[in-house]
Amino acid sequence: MNQELIETFSEMADGYADLKTSMPGEYHPDWHQIRDTRFLELVVTDVVDILASYRAKVVFHDGVEHNCVHPIVAIKTHFGIDP
Repeated sequence: MNQELIETFSEMADGYADLKTSMPGEYHPDWHQIRDTRFLELVVTDVVDILASYRAKVVFHDGVEHNCVHPIVAIKTHFGIDP
């Protein structure tokens, strides 16, 4: 896993929850729900950004191929998971 990226998302989600609850830390009863939701939003946004740049392997009628990394491989590589 890309621990640095996960930690960055975690810190961003923590800060977001602190701001939304106007209470630093885990003392507000909704803090964990707000934090977890934001964390997942950050992950999904990052994955969508990867997919947005995806171009499939296309074989034109003249036989010319254009390749790029499959999105599953790109996502696994981005998050540090062996493809």
